[in-house]
Amino acid sequence: MSAINPEYVFEDLEPIGFRVGPPNELSPFAYRALFEVAADAYTESLAGHRTEEAVRSMLGQNWERFRADRISPKEDTVNHESYTNPYMVIAERNPEEIVGYGIAYDNTSDTNRALRWAKMHITPQRHAFIREVAVRPGEPKGVGRVIGSLLLNNFNEAQPVVARTLAEAEAATRYAAALGLTEDDSDTGYITAFGGYSALAMRCTWRAKSVGAAQNYIQASLAVQEIISSKRDHLQYF
Repeated sequence: MSAINPEYVFEDLEPIGFRVGPPNELSPFAYRALFEVAADAYTESLAGHRTEEAVRSMLGQNWERFRADRISPKEDTVNHESYTNPYMVIAERNPEEIVGYGIAYDNTSDTNRALRWAKMHITPQRHAFIREVAVRPGEPKGVGRVIGSLLLNNFNEAQPVVARTLAEAEAATRYAAALGLTEDDSDTGYITAFGGYSALAMRCTWRAKSVGAAQNYIQASLAVQEIISSKRDHLQYF
């Protein structure tokens, strides 16, 4: 799910601005930058477990495939999941210098495809699915946490939250916990995330009762509330 600095003490975020919107409105130039940010972040997060080549394979090999899969994710026919309403947050240092991003969707699961789409209209059964968050190595601590909060801001407070991580990505585990998510030990499995002949990766699932509960956890201190509120007040849109 994520590839960010595992520390959650906020550093100076003054130089960092945030933009939000549907991912299909971002330019090809922006997706080239996003792909490189993701490759750098995940390569560092998975160092010692996966090569940069394997990471780029996981991300789609090139920015065009990376872009297409974020805008229109395929239905997961193995785990019987559907996705809609993609929403993205990007973090920038000065205009056009992208240093991080996150993407989330409305998500439902059921072996019956028609029921999956029917559930999209039922708030308690429509998950806020945080697909991924990545921040370029070396950026200020706290950027990822702001991205997570701004992503959740797009969803109904009553929606349950779900995210998935790879067990070997320890930073992602710490990040999911920092968003107030709890690991669901009953929903794990092995996947071929890296393609080719790479070893299987263990996928873990994380949940929160609701968007509201996760936001309360993220913003538990007044200092964090003020930082996130300031960034939310100065949001720009794609």
